[in-house]
Amino acid sequence: MQILHNELADCLQKGDVTEENLEKVYKDFGSLRHIRHYQHIARQEDRPCGDGFDAVVHFKEKVSHLDKFLVYAVNGRSINNRSAYVFKSSNDMAQLAVEMDIQGTGFLREEFAFLDVKHDRCREYKTATLWTYHPSMRKLLRLAVMDNEAENTKNLTVLWCIFNNMLQEETGQADYKFNPIGFIADEHHANFKAIKEVFGEVGAKKIKTCEFHYKQSVERHIMYLKIDFRNDFKKLAYNMLEAQSNSDYDAACVAMSSFCKKHVQLASWYEWWTKRKEHIFRAFKETNTPSANIAEIGHAQMAAWAHCNATLLEAAVDDVAQAVRQKHDLKAFLKGGHTGGTGITVNRRRAKQHMADMKRAEAHARQLEADLDSDVECTYIPDSGIHRPRNRPKKLRTVNAVKSMKKVTTAAKMSLSGKRTRMALRSVRKRSVRLPPEECGNVLGNGTASSLDKTQQTVVNNQGDDRKFQVVFCTPAIKTCYGCHQPFRNKYRREPSNVILKVMCHRAYTNALGRRVTSWHRQAAYFHLNLKCLRNYNLQASVDDIVVHNDISCKLSDDHIELLHNFGVSV
Repeated sequence: MQILHNELADCLQKGDVTEENLEKVYKDFGSLRHIRHYQHIARQEDRPCGDGFDAVVHFKEKVSHLDKFLVYAVNGRSINNRSAYVFKSSNDMAQLAVEMDIQGTGFLREEFAFLDVKHDRCREYKTATLWTYHPSMRKLLRLAVMDNEAENTKNLTVLWCIFNNMLQEETGQADYKFNPIGFIADEHHANFKAIKEVFGEVGAKKIKTCEFHYKQSVERHIMYLKIDFRNDFKKLAYNMLEAQSNSDYDAACVAMSSFCKKHVQLASWYEWWTKRKEHIFRAFKETNTPSANIAEIGHAQMAAWAHCNATLLEAAVDDVAQAVRQKHDLKAFLKGGHTGGTGITVNRRRAKQHMADMKRAEAHARQLEADLDSDVECTYIPDSGIHRPRNRPKKLRTVNAVKSMKKVTTAAKMSLSGKRTRMALRSVRKRSVRLPPEECGNVLGNGTASSLDKTQQTVVNNQGDDRKFQVVFCTPAIKTCYGCHQPFRNKYRREPSNVILKVMCHRAYTNALGRRVTSWHRQAAYFHLNLKCLRNYNLQASVDDIVVHNDISCKLSDDHIELLHNFGVSV
């Protein structure tokens, strides 16, 4: 505010002091935005030839014999009144970009391109950077950098056009375009519009955004809530992000929508992110998609070895020096030198990919079972093969159809009253009819079980569930006891405690919609060697129901046999 104070003092010292003059001074210098505007005008008057573009062009000529891509394109607004920019890359960076072609055979064909804009690199300019990850070097590598006047669609479109022109010179193909497996950027509209304009709709569908920014948004909007509701909102927001299938995502959205109806200040936030669900939420992304935009790590590296608030010439010198250093690091690494980084290893990435694939497979299995449960149709199969005559009169067909509808209505009423049995249903219906899934569950035991108490949900039913328990070994894939719902700890992975019990049954579980349902097919369920766990499944279970098959008995050690004998099982 010292500037405003000085301007007001100067105005008062002048002879013609009026209210209008004082108001004009306050309007011009009372806002920081206006002060910066006048500073920008003053700098333009002091530098009518531009912001050092002559020096950048002279530097370009000096280094062009080393690599023509080091300072590839320069444009000053004073030259053609177009947006000013300085584009920098290198021949090695162009080769890396070509190796990223998803339709090629390069070693980087599975790597994403990371785009971000740094705002404090050059004075009055924004620095757009493009990066990728080298899995063998375990290091982030830069592909291009461009200083421009603003972060908008026009300037980012220029960036991609110049980058494609460089790759066309590198490959010798006049129509070649950068073609990575995907792009990682933030939610700025210019990123999407520029990529769509240059690469088309196919390129726009490859754009995914940073989960870290989503979590930052969650933390900011938590402050709009009272303390009692903050953890609930954070949990619901993370459930939307981490859902692995469409059904899981829909269930998370239902919960979040209900929460936002009670807290209307978050309704716009929820609507904003759901419109961008294909960019951010994991249910709509491939499992190999990076969760964060690591271009920001590159920006941190730039801040460590380069100038901040530098001139265009200083930024060009820093970028060329980094390009030369990256070139020699690559050469040294190929010769066996230790020039790599400390990023994620190839094996660790494969392990994470496998875990993500397994989670996605489990989510799709839950969705498939939910779809099957929702589409169940109970159909009566007649014992007789007699069909109606083909040439039956139309009037007679109409009368019989009315009679059939009356029978179906009667059957539905009886099933809803709970006084029907399967035999009663079969005796009333003379031909095939469809019932809702809820009624199917009441008749066949495969529908929802929300009306049953907890004991009835776990007791063996009459759908072919085994009553005999088989002795098996506890493998890593077996996680939880079906009787007590407790995990199998490491104790049960070692001898002799690694013998457990198995039974084939229609498992009861909670689907993505929160309903208690029963699996359509028989599945394996596992129990501790404990009668209490067994009787949670079958109230009449006893030691006599435990059997040991020959393929298991031959593998049992003396300690196993002693443990089973102490429990009352004879081998």
